[in-house]
Amino acid sequence: METFLADEEDPSDPEWDEAALCLCMVGEPLLILGSVQEGSYLYVRNECSEGWISSESVAVCRNRAEWLMAAFPIHPLVVTGDMVWLEASAVYPGTSAYRLRMGTVLELCVEEGIPEIKETIETNRKKGTGALIETTEAQAEQRVQNRLSWNNYIVWLPCRAPDGSFFRKKGLIPMSRDVSVGYLSLTNEEIIKQAFKCL
Repeated sequence: METFLADEEDPSDPEWDEAALCLCMVGEPLLILGSVQEGSYLYVRNECSEGWISSESVAVCRNRAEWLMAAFPIHPLVVTGDMVWLEASAVYPGTSAYRLRMGTVLELCVEEGIPEIKETIETNRKKGTGALIETTEAQAEQRVQNRLSWNNYIVWLPCRAPDGSFFRKKGLIPMSRDVSVGYLSLTNEEIIKQAFKCL
C-alpha cells in the first residue's frame, strides 16, 4: 500500500515500513493470482513469498513461452555484487540508473558477437568464477542506447510497455561491475563470499 506503516519503536525511521516486508528484483518471475482497485494492485507470488504490488511495477507476458524465456535466461549474466547500478541515461529514462540487486539474472545478447559464450559459462562453473569475456571489435562498435559498447556486456533489460505488457530493451553493463557470466558454483566458499558482500 502507498501509506507508510512506521515501526512502533522508531516511527521517524523512513527505511522501516511494516507494510513492505519483501521486494521483487528486476526481471524476477511472478505469478499473478488476483487484483483489486481496477487492476491497480496485483496479488503476486514469487519464489519465496507472496503479497500485493503496484501493477505499474509489473510487466505481463503474453503467454507461457514468453514468461519462461524471461524467467530463465539461456545465457545468464548474474549480479554477484550487493548492488549494481546501470549508468544514468537522458536518452532512455526507462532504464536509466536501473538498480540491480545481488541475484538479479539478465540475458546476455549472445547474437551480438560475444565469443564462445557456452564454453566460457561452462569453464566458469567448473572454476567457480565469473571470468570476463573479451569484447569483440564488432560488438564494441555497436551503439546501444546511444553509446558504444566498448568493455561492456550487452544485455536484455526487462521493461514494461505503456499497456502493461512485457518487452525487452538492450542495455550495457560495464565489465568492471561485480557480475558473473553464468551462475557461480554452489559451494560453501561461494556462499560465504557472497554473504560477506552484503555486510
